[in-house]
Amino acid sequence: MVLLYYRKLRQNPFQKVLANLALAILASNLIFLIGIERTENAAGCIAVAALLHYFILVSFSWMFVEAFMQYKR
Repeated sequence: MVLLYYRKLRQNPFQKVLANLALAILASNLIFLIGIERTENAAGCIAVAALLHYFILVSFSWMFVEAFMQYKR
């Protein structure tokens, strides 16, 4: 939320990576909490599983980018 208010913080590439990582983790948590009870429909179950897989993969990718940036720093 702080990044939304302060434009100066959004200009730093490290903060952009951290914000994207936080967004990906938030999305995967929300999809898990909303979709955990949606197992009665096969299509809904597949959709939730695919979205979870995608956002967890995105989270790992942003973690890799953050680690690489820390290494280069």
